[in-house]
Amino acid sequence: MAEACQAERETLHTLVEDLGGALSTSIRAISDRYQPEFDRISDDAPDGGGIDAKLGIEVDIDWETITIALDLPEVTMTLQSWSLDLPQVTMKDKRIVFHTPSIRMVRRKIGQYPEFHGFKIKWKNIYADVPETFMQQHEIVMGIPEVRMDRTEFKLDVPEFAMRTQQLKFDVPQITVKSISVEAAELKEDAEDKAAEMQAEIAATKETLFGSARERIAGSASTYFTCMRTQIQMKRDEIAGAFEPGIAMTRQALSKLEDVKAGAEAEDTRARLADLIARRDAATVQFDAAVQRIAEEEKTVVEGLLRSLRGVA
Repeated sequence: MAEACQAERETLHTLVEDLGGALSTSIRAISDRYQPEFDRISDDAPDGGGIDAKLGIEVDIDWETITIALDLPEVTMTLQSWSLDLPQVTMKDKRIVFHTPSIRMVRRKIGQYPEFHGFKIKWKNIYADVPETFMQQHEIVMGIPEVRMDRTEFKLDVPEFAMRTQQLKFDVPQITVKSISVEAAELKEDAEDKAAEMQAEIAATKETLFGSARERIAGSASTYFTCMRTQIQMKRDEIAGAFEPGIAMTRQALSKLEDVKAGAEAEDTRARLADLIARRDAATVQFDAAVQRIAEEEKTVVEGLLRSLRGVA
């Protein structure tokens, strides 16, 4: 799993590094565009003349590196040994004897009628075929699935999360405007206006870059966690799939037994089906828990990254 998701992890960390470089490059380009303006203002400053003459204005641009700490996910894959009971299913023909209520016609005496022979009377019986309910025995031979649980061991990479602080660095100019003489007051105001204009453009550039970076970094983090969830989900589906043939065959056998109304045998098969489904659910519950842990960790990390990036834009 670690190797499968390595590319997604590197993409996330590279995005953060690239953001810092893009910010520095963009801000440096803005500063370079404004530098000639500040040079012009300095050149326009009055010169008092003489050996002790002072410049009328000074514009100092110092560069400061801004560092922002972002907590990015680091995952250590721990190889664990898992043991599960997985089903081995075989079909075995079984003779099934059962009884169902049926109706048959039987001849019954329903009365008598007189027969006259001179002065003698003879009574004759009256017969009729009437329905009678009885339990009819049936015998069938059908394949009944037999499930044997075999202990299976396998290795699984289980992620353990830790947060590693990665520094997002970019350079911003700090501008200081000094007026040395009264005559330079207007130039000082002009320089301060240009400085404010430049800082506003830098702030807008930061907002634009961070605005697009938020979605990209959050999306990359989500892709990384989705990769890890998918790896565990695939193993979970593989384990669950081992139970499906037995469940399907048992359901089919139960349906046939219910159709022929083999009550006792159907009840036993229904119980075996319920037990097999319960064993499948028990085998997959630990995978479901691992997937849930990753989902919760993803939510925490993505929300933390977005908070950090909003705070610096």
